Amino acid sequence: MASIEHCLYCFEALASHLERRKGRSLQEIQQSWAEYAKSQPETSGKKQIPAFQRLTEPSSDAGSASSGSSSSASLSADTPATSTASLPSLVTESPLFVTWNTVAGRSRHRSMRGCIGTFEAQDLDAG
Repeated sequence: MASIEHCLYCFEALASHLERRKGRSLQEIQQSWAEYAKSQPETSGKKQIPAFQRLTEPSSDAGSASSGSSSSASLSADTPATSTASLPSLVTESPLFVTWNTVAGRSRHRSMRGCIGTFEAQDLDAG
């Protein structure tokens, strides 16, 4: 099953292509996610919808929600190595995303052709 990091990597691949910039590697995404997850308050296992969570949190900038600007995560050069001790408990449910690639002729360059998914955990059929 796809992890949160896989979904983030999918969106990073799409965003970097559209923004004409070099995309982050899966390892960079995993490090960034681990750092982000560590900084979040414990939710005691209660599921939260991120959009609702943002609405209920105190805002540091009242105009930021309607500014229309895009945001991106940044990774500093001194990002510490991730150990398994710092990772959240085993994820048993996560969004389902499927991606597929194309391979270009002799160069064998791989590029993402498509991505489809859901933001909710889904049961998978056997097979």
